Amino acid sequence: MRFNDGFWLLKNGVKGYYGLQATQVKETDGAFELLVATRPIRHRGDTLGGPLLSVKVHSPTEGVIGVKLDHFVHTNPFPATPLFPDDQPIPSSTAKTTETGYSLASGDLTAEITTNPYTITFKSPTRTLTFAGPKYQAIFDVPSRWITTSASNSSCLALDPSSNPTPAPLPDVVRYINSELNISPGELVYGFGEQFGAFVKNGQSIKVWNQDGGTSSEQAYKCVPFYITNRNYGVFINNPGEVEVEVGSEKVSRVGTSIAGNSLEYFIIYGATPLEILERYTRITGRPAVLPQWTFGLWLSTSFLTSYSSSTVSGFLQGMQDRGCPVRVFHIDCFWMKQYEWCSFTFDPEFFPDPKAYLSEIKEKFGVKICVWINPYISQHSPIFAEGLEGGFFIKRKDGTPWQWDLWQPGLAIVDVTNPAACKWYTNKLTALMDLGVDCFKTDFGERIPHASVVYHDGSDPMRMHNAYAVIYNGLVFNLIEKRLGKGEAVVFARSSAAGGQRFPVHWGGDCESTWEAMAEALRGAISLTTSGFAFASHDIGGFEGHPDPQIYQRWVAFGLFSSHSRLHGSSSYRVPWIYGEDAAKSMGKFVEAKHRLMPYLYNLAIQAHSTGHPLQRAMFLEFLDDRTTHTLDRQYMLGQSLLVAPVFVDVEEESEYYVPAGRWTSFFHPERIVQGPAWIKEIVPLDEIPVWVRPGSVIALGPEKTGRPDYDYSKGLDLRVYELAEGQSVETNIPGETGKSTVATIRVEKKNGEIKVNTLTGKCDISSISLFGETIKDATGGTVQSNQIIVERPHSGREMYKPFSEVLLVSPQDLGRKCKISPLEAKAIFNTVCQNNAPQIRSLADVGDDQELVCSTGDNYLDTALGGGLRTRMVWEVFGQSAAGKTQMALQLSLFVQVPVSLGGLSGSACYITIASSLPTSRLLQIVEAHSQLSSETCGLENINTIKCPNIPILIHILSKILPDLIVAKANNPDSKPVRLVVIDALAELFRSDDKTTTSTTYNLAILVLNEVSDVFGRGDEELPGGDLSYKQQSRWFGGADSVPGEGNKEASLGLVWANQVNVRIMFSRTGRRRYLEDSIDSKRRKADGPHSAIPPNLNNEPDDGATLIRRMSIIFSSVGPSCSLDYIVTAAGICVLPDGDVLSPPEGGFLLPTQEEAPQDANHALGMMASQVAPLDVGLLEHDAQSEALNTTGEDEDLEWEKYWNTDTISEDMYNSLE
Repeated sequence: MRFNDGFWLLKNGVKGYYGLQATQVKETDGAFELLVATRPIRHRGDTLGGPLLSVKVHSPTEGVIGVKLDHFVHTNPFPATPLFPDDQPIPSSTAKTTETGYSLASGDLTAEITTNPYTITFKSPTRTLTFAGPKYQAIFDVPSRWITTSASNSSCLALDPSSNPTPAPLPDVVRYINSELNISPGELVYGFGEQFGAFVKNGQSIKVWNQDGGTSSEQAYKCVPFYITNRNYGVFINNPGEVEVEVGSEKVSRVGTSIAGNSLEYFIIYGATPLEILERYTRITGRPAVLPQWTFGLWLSTSFLTSYSSSTVSGFLQGMQDRGCPVRVFHIDCFWMKQYEWCSFTFDPEFFPDPKAYLSEIKEKFGVKICVWINPYISQHSPIFAEGLEGGFFIKRKDGTPWQWDLWQPGLAIVDVTNPAACKWYTNKLTALMDLGVDCFKTDFGERIPHASVVYHDGSDPMRMHNAYAVIYNGLVFNLIEKRLGKGEAVVFARSSAAGGQRFPVHWGGDCESTWEAMAEALRGAISLTTSGFAFASHDIGGFEGHPDPQIYQRWVAFGLFSSHSRLHGSSSYRVPWIYGEDAAKSMGKFVEAKHRLMPYLYNLAIQAHSTGHPLQRAMFLEFLDDRTTHTLDRQYMLGQSLLVAPVFVDVEEESEYYVPAGRWTSFFHPERIVQGPAWIKEIVPLDEIPVWVRPGSVIALGPEKTGRPDYDYSKGLDLRVYELAEGQSVETNIPGETGKSTVATIRVEKKNGEIKVNTLTGKCDISSISLFGETIKDATGGTVQSNQIIVERPHSGREMYKPFSEVLLVSPQDLGRKCKISPLEAKAIFNTVCQNNAPQIRSLADVGDDQELVCSTGDNYLDTALGGGLRTRMVWEVFGQSAAGKTQMALQLSLFVQVPVSLGGLSGSACYITIASSLPTSRLLQIVEAHSQLSSETCGLENINTIKCPNIPILIHILSKILPDLIVAKANNPDSKPVRLVVIDALAELFRSDDKTTTSTTYNLAILVLNEVSDVFGRGDEELPGGDLSYKQQSRWFGGADSVPGEGNKEASLGLVWANQVNVRIMFSRTGRRRYLEDSIDSKRRKADGPHSAIPPNLNNEPDDGATLIRRMSIIFSSVGPSCSLDYIVTAAGICVLPDGDVLSPPEGGFLLPTQEEAPQDANHALGMMASQVAPLDVGLLEHDAQSEALNTTGEDEDLEWEKYWNTDTISEDMYNSLE
């Protein structure tokens, strides 16, 4: 509330009574009680009349000092926020009189009091934290016209006639009590619960009053009267009702707190670190319960307004399982009950005829827990409404009738949670659901709780109950589950809360839109909540309202799975990943797996939260208070003390920016990447990635791979990762038990004299591998460490991670040891390993004789003929040409045809596609399968195309030498998999080394297809070259093959002659420039001559053309299995189709001559029309981008406009033609 008009004046009609002088001070039980006059006291007469403030300064526990202001004492104190609910406080304070006044010390926090003028100053051992100066505490009498904009008076609950039909008139004057605390220069304020606006609260007016306002407004679902600053203290305002706070807004150097009433209490909480402040605050208001492990898995919802039934649920769960995205909790939203009857707590028999049998079936089949939606509202049309009415279980109006409203459900009433009988009635309904197989509840709503003209069973103040209701409601449900299942087994998924509500986790962020901005709002709300005492935070992945763009969905998936709890939920659209593309499902599977493996780390954090109150998701300043750059960061966070997570809020084409504090940070997903902070990082982040960096000095225990669930034995199969330990540093990490009630082992890792030692201090665990980053290892022992194998990995940054063997073998062991910081014995072991694994293998001639080439059809008879029967294994095939010529189309098509059974011309195999792009165009692949007559989804599928992104040379070498052979062997040894018969390297020819290609293609009897680019050639003439046919330039012309294609004579394949000698077949793709094909007016096939530039294209006209497409050309430059030739082709929905023209033509000496229309075959146009009628129309929106991201469907659009200028001409000049090229 704002009382002032500027700094000097009060608003019109407002009267202020300021605390000016402490006239009496009394010490009682280590506390001071003061009487503070609101006018100067010069003589006895001044004590007569006027308001007087009673002030108590006390310490409930160490490091905390409370200040309680009272005017009148008849205020209804119920409900009150329970203080110290987990244990009894141990007061530890020292009160004394000083030369200047009075002092109360509690631990490292001291309050110094002066009486005239009356002030309170709060100090740490090193500085003044804050103070309440003269006139900082006051009483204000405010005309009612100034309070109509308060949250309570302006809400629909107060103004809607159906909610408040007989509103009580506001009094002429409303009394407020107000207290201010100073804000120092550079001091920043955070907190107040889940707030979606700017993370730093300076300059904001905060209304601590729960409202259902979405995530895009100043309203919030979980308002908490607590804030923390970057000056080592926090402030808790002990009032569950409406609290209004002006944070550097009314007065820019003060935080002003006001409450309508006669009493205000706040606690100053000191901490050497922000986490210590949260530890003390949660000791006062309560700490989160231990959650079961399974809650950290993936939650999937039916969504809100979508149509679903038991069959829909099963289909979703099966689809998630099939795609490697195991669901651990399945949530059924509102419509599990009949419409208009929420809540009836009865499954709709139309969609769930036998809920108990069905829930049992899906729990057993899919291994899920079941969550159902509830709230505390009972519709008048619910079968149980009459029970509640008869029992008096609802909140009542002052006339004794139940309070009812039509917003949400018709005639709804609200359960009175202050009535023990109502609570028992309500929980009995939930118990019956648990008997059916329900494991937990989504406790929705709880914000729109009436406060005007209502009464509660126990007489609680409705204004104080408004926020407190959410805590009582969620606690009621949580405690029921805990009583039923036991401690450590309960969870709710709640939207509303208030101070103390952190004891009943989990909470999610409410209704957000499906936009980048809403995703950022969700993060701000989460870290604002966890800066206010809550340990866990979740949000609707993909957003709630609307249908997210696939890119937003994938970015949000990564963010969601690196949050404490991860739920897929929407409003009117589903959130299963395949709706947004199979790539989304793959990346989701990757992040689900990462979270499962991180569970020993995450669950240990959850146990710490129960004992310390430290949150899992932490604003950066909580961990790095000394780094001022972190004080304003609100688009990244720390997940625990070790992982920096920077969600991406931009399209894949844009740069993401985030900050890394001081030290050497290691990428979690790409440990070869190391950054030295402090630094701002700008980078393009692929859709299937999220920047996650490991803090130096961290030890993280990962669980085994492919557990398929978050709840497993964390003591077995551990991968212990040690990151950048400093000399003399010792780190302990706890391995939690399955229930969270105990620690099964404590591991200590320490570095001394440049050596790392790993030991267990208590308990037992099985460490299967130890990975060191930036360190050496001497000892990995300890009587209770049961280690099957110790694997020490030492990745280096950037390109240094991958070294050719020659660089290892050509140095001495001593030099290698010094360079890698390893012992000579370890260096010698590396030498031996490299030599053994790369020794040449001797094979008998009988073995060699058994090797046979295999042939795979391309799917086009004409192209098969030109290639000598099709694509052959044991060979390297190169396709090169300009962008948008169809190279990638060829690769995609072959990736499908290699899967066709041998009897139908395929190889019954699979493909490995190495690409520079972030993902393959799965839509285009599916279109080819659907459209081509020789393909079917039964024999060809995306699961048989393995893709990997390769951004640079070292990674390609690693892929070819390690990952690819492992994949080939694994596929060959798995009877349920198809062997790899094709390897595609898309636009990475410059990274491909000859020793790798020949070894891979012949060793595994597969074909390698390399997509190459073209480069410009300048100064090439027709003069005879010295040296004749053996000259480099002449050889280059022949190997390049572009001279015979008009418009391409100044192009050649990239990498030159040396590269050309490494491939067996070279095929050039090019664009002809002829885009429009008119079936009704052109009666001959148009071929672009393999001749000089003087050749011109045929006539064009401007008749309507519904079947227009781009005609392209491929030229087989050389081949070891067939003759050189050229063919025209088009790209259709079914892939590449060669235009038929009788026999495939070989280029005569001098190249092809351009035929006239009269000379062209008469059936070419007819044949093309036939082909177009046999395949589906080409959806150019599905065509993929080539390696240079130049879209096929946009290539030549500007050219179309140029061609249209000449459509009515009979001829085109050579200059025109060249300009268009």
